[in-house]
Amino acid sequence: MAANLVTNAITAVAKFVTRSSWERADELGRLFYLLEGAFGDELESLTHTELDSTWRTDTNFMEVYERLSATADHRAERRALVKAIEPLVGPTAKETPRQVAQRIAEVLPFLMAVAKEGSERVLFEMRRMENLNRPGELGGSIS
Repeated sequence: MAANLVTNAITAVAKFVTRSSWERADELGRLFYLLEGAFGDELESLTHTELDSTWRTDTNFMEVYERLSATADHRAERRALVKAIEPLVGPTAKETPRQVAQRIAEVLPFLMAVAKEGSERVLFEMRRMENLNRPGELGGSIS
């Protein structure tokens, strides 16, 4: 499940984030873009802007994020991560905030790895999207 969400997040980010915005963002900013890409369609409050203004300033989330960044031991930090995320998210029609937090906590460490490396995968996907949108070129539409 996590692998699919990461792939979907990368593809989504390539569609709505400019290359310069991705390259200018710090590691946490790139993580927020990826979270929006992974969950933004179903959780409208998970936008890069909202995450940047609330999660970045939340002491509990930032403490867990910093420990995860330093150790990458997501199994040891899972409970703390869910506990930190839960007050930052709302319920959906089918899930409680805790269930939403659990889903995000499951994939967040994998998205962190993509955000940390600056991800050639994301830049490649952005270039691919740019090429698809160029009329008259291979892959682009000819109208």
